[in-house]
Amino acid sequence: MDVDEEEALESTCGADWFNHLPANAGPDHHDISSQAVWTLSSCKAGFGIHELLSDSHESYWQSDGPQPHSVTIEFPRKTDISFLFLYLDFKTDESYTPNKVTVHLGSCIMHLDDGLSVNFDEPQGWQVIDLRSRGKGKAARAWVVQLQVLTNHQNGRDTHIRHMRVVGPKSRYAHQVEDSFMAQLRLSGPTSSGRNTKNERKQSETPAFLILMSIDEISESVPDLLESLTSGQKKLVDFIEELRPFVTSKDDLKREAGINTIRHLSCNTENFSKEAAFLLMQDVFLQGNIQSWPQRTRADFYAIFEMIVTKFEKELKMLGSDVTSAFINMMGGERDPRCLVQAFRLHLRISSRFPLGDLAEDLFEVIACYYPIEFKPLPGQEDVTSDMLTIMVENSFLAHSAFGPYLYVMIEEKLRDEETTQEQKFNVCSLLAKACKTFPPTLLLPHIEHIFGAIRMVALNPKYKGTLKLDGNLTEALVSVFMALQATERDDLKATIKEFMQNCEPFVVQVEMGLQSKALALLEALTDERLNQHSSDERVGKMVLEYIISWLVLVVRGQTINVAENKAECIKEALERLSYFVAFAANNGYEALLYDLFLPILDAVQCSREWVPIEAKICNYKCLQEYARFINQNPSIFSVFSDELKAGIKLVDTEQERKEYLSFVTCFAKNVREWNAVWTIIQSCSDLNISKYFATICAATIDEDSYKTIRKIIQDSLNTDDFSAQIQEILKMVTRLNEGIIVSIIEQLIEFATKETHWETLPDLVELFATSLQEIGTYLDESHAAITMKVSEMSAMKPIYQKIFYLFVAQTQEVNHLRKLMMNEQFELDARLLFFYSLINRTQATSTEIPVNLSPKEHELFQTYFVKAALLNGPWNQRGSPECKELLSRIASGSISSDGTELLRIIFDFTSSKFDPIRGKYKRSILYQQRIFFLFLQTFDSTIEDLNEESKMKLISTISPFLHYAQNVPDAGQALEKLQPLLINALASPLLATLKDDRAQFFAALTFLLAITKLADKSRAEIEVLLALFGRELEQEANMATIVNSLNGLEILASEANPVYLQAHINKVVTVVIRFTAHKKRIVRQKAAKVINLWELLLMK
Repeated sequence: MDVDEEEALESTCGADWFNHLPANAGPDHHDISSQAVWTLSSCKAGFGIHELLSDSHESYWQSDGPQPHSVTIEFPRKTDISFLFLYLDFKTDESYTPNKVTVHLGSCIMHLDDGLSVNFDEPQGWQVIDLRSRGKGKAARAWVVQLQVLTNHQNGRDTHIRHMRVVGPKSRYAHQVEDSFMAQLRLSGPTSSGRNTKNERKQSETPAFLILMSIDEISESVPDLLESLTSGQKKLVDFIEELRPFVTSKDDLKREAGINTIRHLSCNTENFSKEAAFLLMQDVFLQGNIQSWPQRTRADFYAIFEMIVTKFEKELKMLGSDVTSAFINMMGGERDPRCLVQAFRLHLRISSRFPLGDLAEDLFEVIACYYPIEFKPLPGQEDVTSDMLTIMVENSFLAHSAFGPYLYVMIEEKLRDEETTQEQKFNVCSLLAKACKTFPPTLLLPHIEHIFGAIRMVALNPKYKGTLKLDGNLTEALVSVFMALQATERDDLKATIKEFMQNCEPFVVQVEMGLQSKALALLEALTDERLNQHSSDERVGKMVLEYIISWLVLVVRGQTINVAENKAECIKEALERLSYFVAFAANNGYEALLYDLFLPILDAVQCSREWVPIEAKICNYKCLQEYARFINQNPSIFSVFSDELKAGIKLVDTEQERKEYLSFVTCFAKNVREWNAVWTIIQSCSDLNISKYFATICAATIDEDSYKTIRKIIQDSLNTDDFSAQIQEILKMVTRLNEGIIVSIIEQLIEFATKETHWETLPDLVELFATSLQEIGTYLDESHAAITMKVSEMSAMKPIYQKIFYLFVAQTQEVNHLRKLMMNEQFELDARLLFFYSLINRTQATSTEIPVNLSPKEHELFQTYFVKAALLNGPWNQRGSPECKELLSRIASGSISSDGTELLRIIFDFTSSKFDPIRGKYKRSILYQQRIFFLFLQTFDSTIEDLNEESKMKLISTISPFLHYAQNVPDAGQALEKLQPLLINALASPLLATLKDDRAQFFAALTFLLAITKLADKSRAEIEVLLALFGRELEQEANMATIVNSLNGLEILASEANPVYLQAHINKVVTVVIRFTAHKKRIVRQKAAKVINLWELLLMK
């Protein structure tokens, strides 16, 4: 638009803009420039914001950069804006004078509208840009105003603007509030004090006790004041009248004293009258300057306001929306988290209990600026958290249906905003789901297309490294939107879903875009059963899956892949997703759909073998596993299964193919009507060596009848050459059979063990046999004891049988049998120790169970096993703790025959086949790992307190197994931090020279400890001690183990410690470590190179 230059009057003072308001501007406009934050695109030194906003025409803003030049004005809340005033002087500035400008409004700098363009022709004086027309005659509402200077007169480069003002109406609601409060006061009648109205009252005397008193002193005086109020010596409303000069004072200390006093009174008296409340609201809430007060004063004031609106809710409702107006004025711009807790709580009450009038948008906007919450509490101030504030603000959003339209717009903006993180967008989706469930569904309809578009943007964001599964909040949001649509009584839910899917189709079939997995995850959400419940005919999920599988079939055929070089990779990904959705359909009751798509799917998979033969076969077997449930419905399906079964016996190549093929055989055997039909197909391959189809036979064994058929074949097939592969297939077969059949299988294995005479030369097979029997034993219950007795007798006759059967025997619950075997010296020591461990675990017996006539080393081992069993189960303080403390003391004193580290390694080994609680069927609590850790740590602490320095070092050097174990225990790091000083002091001690063999153990323990503790919380002094320790060891070029552990320590420090503490040491560390890049050992060279890279990267932090 063009501005009539004749209407631009010259002025001599920058404050006379009001003389140039248009005739139709209306009354009560004022300058709101000071309420905003101003930002310039560029400026010359001395010609910036201060000059732009000054009242002198001699000063001005001069840009200093490329066009367009811009001025950005950001308000703390959504603000009414009527005019933008520019003071331009072409006669003085000539080519610096703007010729064309554009004014943009928006919610933030990233979301501005298209703008209003204005042209000037040699302007002189104030130029008025009317923004009201953009609001249909009303003031425009925005958070941000941006002026862009597009061109200057005479094609000038930089620009001059001598003054700039943003003008808006006085608050659209504040001027009405005073009249409402005054009306209420007049209705209340005159008070005993004869108080005048606001315009007539005299200045009251200041309460004497407020003069020169601190806040704490005032608080102490409140009880006396309460007594005077209770006794009738003074009325509360009169006292409030006396406090008015303090409450309305511009002096922070006086105002704080007055408000703090009133807060104490409001919290401690039940006689806080309506008159006193209205008097406070009249004086203070109309000031509109509460956010300039200190935090403590604002917190007190929020407390007073909350008391008033709670106690006088009925009376305040008579004011209509004026209480809402007062609250908006009060809260706008609040930034302190402590006050926000109060403000959000008040917002919820105001929104849900008081009339909003035409202020719904204002009340919504006053909290919308805080969402999503970005707040991290400072240490020691965790009483206010981000989650707490988020819950409160979301509850306020949902408090009134009038917020619905504004909330949906805000949700769309946040989902599209590039500055909002992906995690925050998922939280916004959670809010969207809540809104759909809370607000009337009709409120969603005007925003539905925009909401759908925003959801697609979030789900298909290529920067998000998500998986095939969608975030739960996003899924819930999408389903909630569709459910809200259905609730509007529109019978087009399926049509809407179909349209949504068609918008996603390109991302599925055009797989080269790289968004297929995300698009499929989004579409999978539409199969939610809640949508099926709202469908009037067939399930919505069937339509969704039909589209998905059909699109994937096209991709698997390669019909939508444009670049030949991409076909193999794209088809491979599509095959994985096709098998996934076939399984998904089968597991969710869509058998009819799969039945219809049987031939197209198999044909597409067959076509893909040209590009990815192995992956095609794997997908084929996975799909057939799901189609096994249709095996009896169609002869053609059985024919396909028969052909695949025969072909797989001969043609399966890779391990993954073999795994899926055997799963296919099992599914085939389980679902076929006549199992003998499967057996007939397998027998037709009898020309092959039995080893070729032994796995197939086991996979086809699914019940007692099928086992009887193949029992003799298994028995005749067992041999030591193929035993490793055969036993694995037998173990898989056991999981599908009942206990009676499992007993028969064990008997077969025992018979095979007794026939084989070369076990002594096959130690690896012996161990495999033992662990396999142990695993099978976990499936036995009542039959276990009888088999245990049988193999125990065999073990006593031949030592090799002990190694084969002792793990199985140790599973027994027959404690008397365990005691007998443990005392039997015909058994080897390892077996006796394990039987003893099992006995203690199951009986909670004392250490008196340890056999006599043992060597010192054997006794130490039995004591170690006892401590281990007591840690896992039983009363620790009565049994285990004394024995553990004695063992640790002997390790510390060096009075043991065994290696202390090895003994602790036995204690903390709960993963090997001997000690695994599940495989060994040992008694244990649910949280046994935490129990073991904390019980041992407690005993270790009490033991080490009584030791001298040398003994402490000896004991500490053995704790590496304990620290290894602690790595898998939740919250272990914090409990272990107190061990770190012990390790560091030991390593720095001169006494360490007497324990040279233990030095590597010390460093191993320290490195493990660093890996599981929080180095980010360590002080600079603690970090420097560690650096000096590792650096000294490397400079001395200690043994290989210490070098590696020192390099590991430096790596951990670079990754976890505060970078600020490390900056001064970077050069020294790199200098020390660099020579190890030429070490003769490759592991040292690699570790040194990694450490150097990590430390050099610290320079960038």
